[in-house]
Amino acid sequence: MGFGAIAEAPRRSSSIGFWGVEIIGLGVIAARVAGIGMIGVAVACWPGKTPNQTSYGLFAYSTLILLYLGQVSSIMNTTTSA
Repeated sequence: MGFGAIAEAPRRSSSIGFWGVEIIGLGVIAARVAGIGMIGVAVACWPGKTPNQTSYGLFAYSTLILLYLGQVSSIMNTTTSA
């Protein structure tokens, strides 16, 4: 779950820290979606005896993606309509 959280960090610090390059453009969105996916997998694979653990992971992923893409959409709409 650590890498998923780091992928959600500000792009300059996380990308330069791992690969030595800065991610720009749509790469930022793709990297954050991948990070959210890793968080969802971590929730689904968390050690425990819950029979619905995979459903919790899917719910976490779906919720986080919904919120993130909604934020991206609202930012894109406000910058293009001005």
